[in-house]
Amino acid sequence: MPSEVATFNPDLVTQLQLGPVLQGLGAYPQSASDEQIGDLVRNIVFRRGDQIAVFDIGAIDIERGRDHGMPTYQQLRQAYGLAPKASFSAVTGEASETFPADPELTPGAEIDDPDALDFVRLFDAAGNPVPPGGDTAVRGERRTTLAPRLKALYGDVNTLEAFPGLVSEKPVPGSEFGELQLAIWKKQFEAMRDGDRFFYGNDPSLVAIKALFGIDFRQNLGDVIARNTDVPRGRLAANVFRIP
Repeated sequence: MPSEVATFNPDLVTQLQLGPVLQGLGAYPQSASDEQIGDLVRNIVFRRGDQIAVFDIGAIDIERGRDHGMPTYQQLRQAYGLAPKASFSAVTGEASETFPADPELTPGAEIDDPDALDFVRLFDAAGNPVPPGGDTAVRGERRTTLAPRLKALYGDVNTLEAFPGLVSEKPVPGSEFGELQLAIWKKQFEAMRDGDRFFYGNDPSLVAIKALFGIDFRQNLGDVIARNTDVPRGRLAANVFRIP
């Protein structure tokens, strides 16, 4: 759905109905948590009459970090008890932070090469090559790797800003997040849980209710959606957090 249709338009939920919205969310694969920010958030179009404005949320997040005095990537890692990274390649997990040799470019000018971000290979979810323009691609390799681009922009890894740094990290095994982003999300959700006196884990009566009436507070989200919408359970994935 185009960003100009979905953004700031809560009436869409009423028009589409909650069941189909949740069904669609459960059937659509999420984008990877990395530096490749998609057009849906890089080119948000707002229209008011004949006036049009386009917003890049990634760029806004970087600028917002500067406006609010966010610490650097290294300082934020330290605040969350993580060791600093010695190089840009250590951040991204790549083998090198050097641009590939190109005799047509002056050394140091590679970051300004419009071809530097070209995708040279695409792969589907099983790791099989996908032809250019293939709609099953979920991973791509660019002409240049991320570490040299970050180095060309920031020079010193200690000046790397927080937002670009955390989305550039190599994911922790079994997670979509790098070390810093995982630590941030973990601390935030634990704080929300521990600060909520109505959190279900703090209610001893739930165990008694299950013993007396057989009503279990541990529910599958797909079951909850089916019970509260017109979408049959069979039209939802067994685990709505995973694409079948």
